[in-house]
Amino acid sequence: MSRYARAVRLRQFGGPEVLQVETVHLPDPGPREVILQVEWIGLNRAEILYREGSYLVKPELPAPMGMEGAGVVVEVGEEVTRLSPGDRVGVIPGTFDVRKYGCYGDCVALPADALVPTPPELEGPEAGAVWMAYLTAWGGLLDAGGLYEGWTVVIPAASSACGIAAIQIARREGARPIAVTTHAEKVERLKEIGAGEVIISTSEDLARRVLELTGGRGAELFFDPVGGAWLEKEIACAAPGGRIVLYGILDPRPLVFEPRFLIGRGLRMEGYFLPSTTRDPQRLGLAVQYIAEGIGEGALRPVIAKVYPLSQIQEAHRFLESGKQIGKVMVQV
Repeated sequence: MSRYARAVRLRQFGGPEVLQVETVHLPDPGPREVILQVEWIGLNRAEILYREGSYLVKPELPAPMGMEGAGVVVEVGEEVTRLSPGDRVGVIPGTFDVRKYGCYGDCVALPADALVPTPPELEGPEAGAVWMAYLTAWGGLLDAGGLYEGWTVVIPAASSACGIAAIQIARREGARPIAVTTHAEKVERLKEIGAGEVIISTSEDLARRVLELTGGRGAELFFDPVGGAWLEKEIACAAPGGRIVLYGILDPRPLVFEPRFLIGRGLRMEGYFLPSTTRDPQRLGLAVQYIAEGIGEGALRPVIAKVYPLSQIQEAHRFLESGKQIGKVMVQV
């Protein structure tokens, strides 16, 4: 095979315009590495932060891009026994050093341990849209959140891929998902996906509506990517013993609140970071099995917002930043 490939290399931090498709040398796979022929790339908000230089990890430039994708194994390195050329696989985000490896390209080297079989029920862009969203939702709702049947789960940013995954997992567990969105035009689609109720945060008071919808009890679980002042609203409408799982900081402003509200009602607040699941082999195994079974049952299924070709990677990032999507923004290679 050719030792050259198309790839996006980050050469400077900035807006979508810094993303350029280049021709790069494709190395032979090293020990415990494979060469993946990428077919689908899933875009994530973490990659926007990475591109801007404000992610948790700041790379040395030039750097690879991309945390999630799917394709076919074409070469395997020494010590790789679990995978073979021809295997259809997906990339598990949070299992590899993003400063060294990336998925934005047509052929890329990746650690073999970062790949799992693609569920046979998934074809096309769905194959590359699974693992970031559903692993995050599994970890936040079931592992950190301890979700129980019958609970009410409030899901801000519900039209995101993670939000949709959370709606579907909550439904599978017999919980009641309440979706929160800033866009009134997304309400009906979110209900079709499985939301029991939808709150429009730009025109409705979150705390008042949650208390109304729960008969004054409040919600048992919040799966929150926003943070900031938003947390104060969630504390105000949490049920006694309720839990707030924070997995993002879309609002970076600091929160000032009265600790007595947590203590007096026995509330629990914690952060969730995907590598706490993906870097623990036991947890990752349980999560992958759960997600694969849910997909097989038809209870879990990615929603695709829009697909772009690799040559339009800049436009794809702009659409992701717009917040207009419902579901996953994908790139076809």
